[in-house]
Amino acid sequence: MLRQIIEPGFWMGFWVGAGLAIVIATMVVVVLLDRRFNRVHRLRVAGLYPAVGEPVTDHHYVALLRAGHVKCAARLYKKTQKVSGKEAAAAVERMAAALRSI
Repeated sequence: MLRQIIEPGFWMGFWVGAGLAIVIATMVVVVLLDRRFNRVHRLRVAGLYPAVGEPVTDHHYVALLRAGHVKCAARLYKKTQKVSGKEAAAAVERMAAALRSI
């Protein structure tokens, strides 16, 4: 066992495996981030998500809720109102309940 660890071939295989694991992890992170940014872009094109620099109004939350994007509405609320995730989810749920009662 000790002899295997001392041999250079062992360490070369170890570093190749470690490098491969890092590359795969990086690719997974990039793909997940790309999917998230594409979703926001699609919502912007559809007119549901505010453009960069555009002030956020209640109309944006309502449009997202009517289109069924509750999580995106909560994320937008959290980002713009500077509240916690739980508070944002509760506020968006209250908005959704008010929309359902209309």
